[in-house]
Amino acid sequence: MSGLMLLKVIDTVMSKYINKKEAFSLVEMVISIGIVSIIIVIFFNSLLISLSVTVKNTARSNMREEITSIASLIQRDVRQADLVDISNCSGDSCEIIVDQERVTWYLCGTSICKEDGSSTIIFQSESDIEFTTFTFEPGFVQDPTQAKNNILITLVADHTNNALEINNIIRQVSVSTRNYEL
Repeated sequence: MSGLMLLKVIDTVMSKYINKKEAFSLVEMVISIGIVSIIIVIFFNSLLISLSVTVKNTARSNMREEITSIASLIQRDVRQADLVDISNCSGDSCEIIVDQERVTWYLCGTSICKEDGSSTIIFQSESDIEFTTFTFEPGFVQDPTQAKNNILITLVADHTNNALEINNIIRQVSVSTRNYEL
């Protein structure tokens, strides 16, 4: 008897839950889908903004790194030079003698190039950077007669992708001419 009663109790309990027809209405579903959609749109907009900022910052960082690298290469050549003819080191080019070989740094189009004595380009800057200014000037010191002891190198560049809005990145280096004659 107890087994039969147990089955009746289970049947009664189950019929209450099975026959109960509670569900979400169509209006509730549409509202919840709308709310979830708004949250997803906000999330993806913030994700896109974050991605855009990351791309700009990465491009700016790479550009600064490339400009600093070029300035360091020029600085090394000038410091290791045997001779710098100051008359051939002005404007947008500089001709120097390094290890008894003539080397010229100059602005070639919108790139920075290094040319050896046989007019072979041995270095050219990356194509995603447009150099707008590349100058060599006698350095600055208190005593004008000592100004020839260093060279002021100025590099100004823009990124080739205008959408990134990276303009006028400036790197200026004063290089001592202590190891050679002027």
